Amino acid sequence: MPKILNESDVDIYNMFAYIYRVHYPTGHMYIGAIAAKKFNPRYTGSGGRRFHEIDDIYKESAEIEILEVIYEPDGHDFKNEREKYWIAFYGAQNSDDYLNVRPGGEGICYKDYMTEESMRQRAINQGNSLRQFYTTAEGRRKLEERSAKIQTYFQTPEGILCKQIMLEKNKGSNNPMYGVSLSGEKNGMYGKNHTEESKKKISDNIKAHYASPEGVVTKARLSEIAKSRSVSDELRQRLSDMYTGLIPMYKDDVEIRISIDNVEEYKNLGFQEGRSSKTLNNMSKAKKGKITVNDGINYIYIDVSELTLYESRGYTRGIPESVRQARRDGHIRNRAAKVNT
Repeated sequence: MPKILNESDVDIYNMFAYIYRVHYPTGHMYIGAIAAKKFNPRYTGSGGRRFHEIDDIYKESAEIEILEVIYEPDGHDFKNEREKYWIAFYGAQNSDDYLNVRPGGEGICYKDYMTEESMRQRAINQGNSLRQFYTTAEGRRKLEERSAKIQTYFQTPEGILCKQIMLEKNKGSNNPMYGVSLSGEKNGMYGKNHTEESKKKISDNIKAHYASPEGVVTKARLSEIAKSRSVSDELRQRLSDMYTGLIPMYKDDVEIRISIDNVEEYKNLGFQEGRSSKTLNNMSKAKKGKITVNDGINYIYIDVSELTLYESRGYTRGIPESVRQARRDGHIRNRAAKVNT
């Protein structure tokens, strides 16, 4: 719960209203006013979006400073004027350190006092300072606490219902990202690359997720979705044409496919014909305890328990004849090459 900084200086139990300033651990502040007979430690304000982004997380650890107490019972208009005075006194409306976006007083819309460009720039400045705070140990702890609260809530009956309502509400054209493209320069990572440390952290987080009970459920759902999807004959043919006449070659763990005409050129670069040990190892793991089925063009490895399902989709056991013939052609070419050398 927020605590009052100067409680000993004011009578917080006998008043009409008071002007206050909230101090957040991020370094941000907010000036507001409230009509109340006594100090309300739960009330920190009703500002705009940026105010709530910070207040929702850091309200419990905030500190409230009483700037002025109003005792007159008819001081409602005076309260509004004094709020304006203190906001102007500290220059809060135009400061990145403050979350105030309006000059104070009742019923005043901030859009009447700030241009769209100034609101955008101020949001960027405050967002940068907030992101900097999140890099600290305290900031990361706050984010983890908030994330845990959200996850716990969405596991409750009320949270599940809320999630379903939000999904329905934001479907199709109602989604704020409907029809919006973030490709090219609009993408936040445009022109940037993840550091090796970031890549490792992302990889570790993904592995940890899929090792968790929630991750196992997610993986099972993705697997079911993949099984239910059918590949069009056109796509199968395109994939087949893509690799027709291409030879696999490798160098260390790097594997590529090239046309027959470029084999000698890549051999001079240190590449060898065939599959890399990494690929062969992965294929061995993938095939372990599985059988081969094909659709006449491509083949895959499946569990024995899935055979009936794939047969109902038109698959047959084994490798397609076109692939067998391509392999035979490859063996003949390779032997001829060895004889000529």
